[in-house]
Amino acid sequence: MFVGSIYAETVQITNHIYNIGGVESIELIPDGGLDVPPIKLTQDTQKYVRDLAHQSFRGEFQEIVGNVTRLIPNRLIAEIKLAPSRYVKVGLTEDAFLFVRYNTEQDQLLRFRGHPISRLGEDLTNFREFEADFVERVRRK
Repeated sequence: MFVGSIYAETVQITNHIYNIGGVESIELIPDGGLDVPPIKLTQDTQKYVRDLAHQSFRGEFQEIVGNVTRLIPNRLIAEIKLAPSRYVKVGLTEDAFLFVRYNTEQDQLLRFRGHPISRLGEDLTNFREFEADFVERVRRK
């Protein structure tokens, strides 16, 4: 999670290497109280950071609630609508997929518990994929 949070800043820093101004490397020197050697960012670091673009990582455990708009059986995915114009593809276990497919009603609100799948460099609050560990019907009041 930490890597996903600092990725954009790392890109900004490494973009200065061999850009305008002739910067060849950037050295980060930790506070004197820390027993950590300086960190040197080079052109190799810049290439590595750029190669990481769009890699995915799991976010923190959370719940999302929505109704299914589409099922993709060959990939065990349910596309759900969280809000107007906000859809998320939820990866399910085979048992969870069968539950959603055969044991829910049309427009049934469902609660999914699991982890959002985010891409490095993207806004973490607007994930488009989710990996569910659990699904249940939401009782209507």
